[in-house]
Amino acid sequence: MPRPREEGSRPRDAASLVLLRDTPDGPEVLLGRRPASARFMPEVYVFPGGALEPGDRVPSGLPEGFAAPPPGTDAATGALYRALVRCALRELHEETGLLLTDGPLAGGGGASAPAWSSYRAAARRPRFRGLSLVFRAVTPPGLPTRFDTRFFRADGLAAEGRLAGSGELEDLAWRPLEALHGLHLRQVTQAALAAALAASDEHLHLKHALNR
Repeated sequence: MPRPREEGSRPRDAASLVLLRDTPDGPEVLLGRRPASARFMPEVYVFPGGALEPGDRVPSGLPEGFAAPPPGTDAATGALYRALVRCALRELHEETGLLLTDGPLAGGGGASAPAWSSYRAAARRPRFRGLSLVFRAVTPPGLPTRFDTRFFRADGLAAEGRLAGSGELEDLAWRPLEALHGLHLRQVTQAALAAALAASDEHLHLKHALNR
């Protein structure tokens, strides 16, 4: 997540990715801890994500395969949605080292941003399709740093690579839902996870994991 700029009360558009994967022992979610030196939510466990950057509004140069927007969606809203999905995948790679892939990459195509260049180097297509918007949260007024964050759910089994990233998230790991009750999670993170689990028909696990 890039260092937030103080822009009065106007929230910045942002995207976060709730990665869930099935295992023989139940679902797991990817979380990391913000460092103590962070200006925004220090020492809190969060999903990978960050603020929308100008480059996210530009096509990646790779096959994107976005699903058709809902009927009635205007062009501006559709463009913002696609930019937020690119933001979510870019931040995932930057903060965790993982690529969310949609199969082999065939043919050429240029890509200048580091995250997309990494997909090209691995000969994998970014998985833009299949991300579902499950939650939206806006930082309350009166705070110097505010975000308008859209939380997307994605299948963690489509993530490839070794957990590493830029170091912006500490203690980065896939965690069973039963292990989350002892972590420092903000209410907004719990609500976004609940929405992602409900969308996955896994909401029965949530009560045991967060409310015991």
